[in-house]
Amino acid sequence: AYLWLPATDDRSAVRLGSNASVSVCPDGEVSGVRGLAASTAVVWCSNGQVRVTTSDGRVWKNAGSIEGIRTVAAATEGDVALAFAVTVAPGCNGVRVVKMVPTSSPSVQACVEVSGVTSQSALALAVLDKKGALAVNNQVFLSSDGLQTWTKVSTPS
Repeated sequence: AYLWLPATDDRSAVRLGSNASVSVCPDGEVSGVRGLAASTAVVWCSNGQVRVTTSDGRVWKNAGSIEGIRTVAAATEGDVALAFAVTVAPGCNGVRVVKMVPTSSPSVQACVEVSGVTSQSALALAVLDKKGALAVNNQVFLSSDGLQTWTKVSTPS
């Protein structure tokens, strides 16, 4: 198991907990990285490319492209490690929740309609089993169906 971090000396690389640096985004910079399991991690690059490893970072594979990734939460389905991304991108009046599985292309789970979302909006996502909590600009939404539908549960007063 590793602690995965963006490398500070090479913007296209991630650093493993062992201090080894691995180039992951050859055509861009690492925007973020999330460990999914002991040997599995996902990296999203500045050019929208998503890269995954299931081999402790020895081999990285393309897992598609997702525009506007802002945050990623680790999850599991059975014994499969996966991630859900929250994106701000055209075509959704709010934020998109996108499922990323290391063995297939990303798939949009939902568009959560929230007014006033910009590239600077505060976003957070937590996932447990098939349930999720999403915070967007002081508003909180919950899902209990695999992150496909969302209900607003609080709004700032």
